[in-house]
Amino acid sequence: MKITEVIADTAYSGKDNLVEMKEEQIQLVVPLNSIVHSGGLKQEGFEYNKDANFVICPSGEHSIRKAVQGSKQSGESRSLVFYFNFEKCKAFSTT
Repeated sequence: MKITEVIADTAYSGKDNLVEMKEEQIQLVVPLNSIVHSGGLKQEGFEYNKDANFVICPSGEHSIRKAVQGSKQSGESRSLVFYFNFEKCKAFSTT
């Protein structure tokens, strides 16, 4: 049996998976993660870990929680916001 199509969730929309599926000539049906594919809003020195779904600040501390902001009714302009322990990350603060 040859697999020709795979249906998955956003967790499988990583660039490596997309490349592999293309090489194997498998149609991948998956919503793209906007942070991974279009960059989302990035701030210099912060790094998003897509596998663990958290952000690391320039001081090396990971986010302590995340929330979705935006309109639930329209579904437009929704974004993930990551929160940090200010005391641990303040070493990076430029103000």
